[in-house]
Amino acid sequence: MKLCDHREEILLSLLRRATATASAQELAAALKSDARSIRALIQHLRADHCAPICSTPADGFWYARTREDVERTVAQIRSRVIELEKTSAGILAGGDWLFGEEGTGQMGLGL
Repeated sequence: MKLCDHREEILLSLLRRATATASAQELAAALKSDARSIRALIQHLRADHCAPICSTPADGFWYARTREDVERTVAQIRSRVIELEKTSAGILAGGDWLFGEEGTGQMGLGL
């Protein structure tokens, strides 16, 4: 796996050698960074470098050790996607109600 920079190498090395899961805050402390940057870096590694970094909200992050690790992480991510789709549809419906459906010229009640 060809990586973009040294921080990616360090993060992957930390996760591969870890014997337990690590939170974004713990990884940030190790890399002298912040949790938000670590989560963005992990997202980049997963999406652009196909790094099998697993996670759950309760457990934190870890490098996959089994196929089940990967499947559990993917299931959790897909459930979030479904929830976000539902939320965005609700917001759009609320906007249609409030401002009228786009392109119809009909105004909503706006109450």
